[in-house]
Amino acid sequence: MLVFSAINVAGCASVSISDERRLVSNHRDMSDFSATRQCSPGARTEMFENIAATEALDPDEFSLLNWNILKGSRQDWRDDFQRLASVSDIVAIQEAHLHEEFHAELEENDLHWDLTNAFYLGGAETGVLIASNVKPGVPCTLHANEPLIMTPKTALVTEYQIQGRDSTLLVANIHMINFSFSTHEYRQQISRLMEVVQHHNGPMIVTGDFNTWSKKRMAIVDNVASQLELSAVSYDNDHRLTVFGNPVDHVYFRGLEMLHAKTESVDSSDHNPMMVTFRFTGSQL
Repeated sequence: MLVFSAINVAGCASVSISDERRLVSNHRDMSDFSATRQCSPGARTEMFENIAATEALDPDEFSLLNWNILKGSRQDWRDDFQRLASVSDIVAIQEAHLHEEFHAELEENDLHWDLTNAFYLGGAETGVLIASNVKPGVPCTLHANEPLIMTPKTALVTEYQIQGRDSTLLVANIHMINFSFSTHEYRQQISRLMEVVQHHNGPMIVTGDFNTWSKKRMAIVDNVASQLELSAVSYDNDHRLTVFGNPVDHVYFRGLEMLHAKTESVDSSDHNPMMVTFRFTGSQL
């Protein structure tokens, strides 16, 4: 039923898939960027070495919102997004649909944002997005195709300066493959992300919709998290979406102290938002 539902959505006349992997941004001169800003391990140092020093995260406290927003297709999504994004320093969104209302909401919150498109819905880019109240470094993107329905899944990786620190915070936002009979493509997708971020020496957050609806998928993600020395955020009152009894959304971190975390039950998406507050550990990382 899940597969048939996905095929039905992918075949909708308003959905179009392009070979062009576009990065869309509100704070960059996009003429300086290639349409394909693909991540590769060898290119990371060059891509992230020129982060502007004018804006940086507070080392004592910053907040993250992670949420699959279901393309802003449900009633009241805008009220919930406004309320949650306005108190977050970094916003990681999956199924971000850059329609007029969502674009306006990003601008009203005065956020710097980058989106890597998976497909076009009604002519507007749809994919994963990272927004923040401080300017990030140069992002890069990863793409993988659903093996059964061939719609792309995307990931976005960027970095932030930290006040008084030489190191940067790496943030990766990923929407993992959902519909597959085996875990082969799923394992490949998360392994590619690991290859890109594993050489980062500073603090790190890997967040997103991991579609960990099976124990096998969860074991794959747990193995990657262990190799990257990442810890999983846990919640006293866990309202995350579960599929077959397994939570599918996660936030992983290292080089940070988690101050508090919560999830909230909402009707504005099929996924519930996750809010985490961190501070950086040590005087220098």
